[in-house]
Amino acid sequence: MSTDKLPAALIVGGDHGCLSIARSLGSAGIPVYAINPRQSVVRYSRFCRWIDLPDRNAIGTEVWAAYLLGCQSNHLRGAVLLAASDEAIELIAEHRQSLSEKFTLDLSNPVILKPILGHKFSRKFTGSYAVAYHFDELLNAFDAVCCAGIRTFLVEMIPGPDDKLCSYYTYLDENGKNLIDFTKRVIRRYPMNMGGSTYHMTDYVPDVQELGLALFRHVGLRGVANVEFKLDERDGMLKLIECNARFTAADCLLVASGLNLPLLVYNRLTGRAQAASSRYRMGMRLWKPVGDFAAYRQLNKMGLLTFRAWIRSIMHPQILPVFRWNDPLPGIIGGARWIGYAWSRFRPSTLSRKVVPQPLQLSRLPQSSTLPSTAIIRSDLTAQIEPTIELLQK
Repeated sequence: MSTDKLPAALIVGGDHGCLSIARSLGSAGIPVYAINPRQSVVRYSRFCRWIDLPDRNAIGTEVWAAYLLGCQSNHLRGAVLLAASDEAIELIAEHRQSLSEKFTLDLSNPVILKPILGHKFSRKFTGSYAVAYHFDELLNAFDAVCCAGIRTFLVEMIPGPDDKLCSYYTYLDENGKNLIDFTKRVIRRYPMNMGGSTYHMTDYVPDVQELGLALFRHVGLRGVANVEFKLDERDGMLKLIECNARFTAADCLLVASGLNLPLLVYNRLTGRAQAASSRYRMGMRLWKPVGDFAAYRQLNKMGLLTFRAWIRSIMHPQILPVFRWNDPLPGIIGGARWIGYAWSRFRPSTLSRKVVPQPLQLSRLPQSSTLPSTAIIRSDLTAQIEPTIELLQK
């Protein structure tokens, strides 16, 4: 592919997923720019030009929208705009008409199944959701989330280990035809049954592909599509966990397996359509060493995984989400940050002063028959008390 006068690619949001897209396109000679938080390691990649936006006190998506729709981004007019996070999907959906007059946008008819927008939940609370085992816990958690201004819904928690999770990735063209098919499964997550995946492996899971395509075509989704299911051991059926209409953090696993999804999307949008590969390598593994060691420790304490079994499971060629020999700086910076964080957590002087985060909880006050009740929310991200919020009487 000739790289003369190729349109730029502009990636919005994401962290490891953004880095994977930048490497995929940058290594093909495509100019790549990124807009995302300052802590993202993509800013140190040699395949990307990170855009530093000055107003750091405003909400991220508002700053991103102002830049994209303003005159400062005129030098990127005609660039291919790619979303790598839920915030970016929301931004593009809200300003699609205006953005399409300036940038090249991918097909989009997105559906997001999270609580209800997971990135808004994670700004105020730790994790992706709250689990309730008793009715009072359910009431407290539901009140806390609602008082924080986050729309949510209740779903059943599917029991069973994390290795029952599996995913399907594809790209749906204008007619709903799936141009690629890719399936993988999860080996471990941390924290167990709640956190992000620490170990993935490519595998052929035909039932997931069939169900995923049925879902995408039913809702009319177009473009990049990813869906995750979990096998319910109680009835042997796959249960829907989440759906993403964007690139994900595991995109580097697709690329390493022979399916360069970012390049496929870019080529289609710039008129350089190429035949998509219909095959990918099995048994490829994506491993997050630090997170997976934490997962091992948790499982080991529960008597579910021995050290020897954990070592055997990782004795394979591995793909690391950040470090690459041809682009080492993001991995070096990320490793240095982790060492600094670990040192600050465990050195004695810090331990003596450390403020223990408070769990998500709601302080219920006596309710009057005529006056609205008052609730104080304490986020589990900080020990500070949030402003008082007025609740209408139920």
